[in-house]
Amino acid sequence: MKKGDIIIILLVVIISIGGMTFVNKVSIDMDKKYVVINVENKIVDKILIDNKTEGIYKFEFNNEDGYVEVKNGRARMLEMDKRICPRKICSEIGWIDKKYQSIVCLPNKILVKIESV
Repeated sequence: MKKGDIIIILLVVIISIGGMTFVNKVSIDMDKKYVVINVENKIVDKILIDNKTEGIYKFEFNNEDGYVEVKNGRARMLEMDKRICPRKICSEIGWIDKKYQSIVCLPNKILVKIESV
């Protein structure tokens, strides 16, 4: 192999990796992400999340109120009163932003998850 052959091979490899990275990034960005709030296995709210969506969204369960905060393309469950959710595990999970992540509050049968379309 000559020096020119090695340079061509390296260029092809670099361009291939760059192309794969670009296609992967574009395909991820094209998916619309939603925060889906389920209470007792029923969807009570579905919120589009992107970098522009911000706010605190209220939902009802068992005559109580729960809150989900959406900011910078991610979501989290805000802390509830200790009498409603004694261990506060759901609020301690923190922010979620990927399809495989979810927040579960077992005592109140609440599931907050990320879905994409």
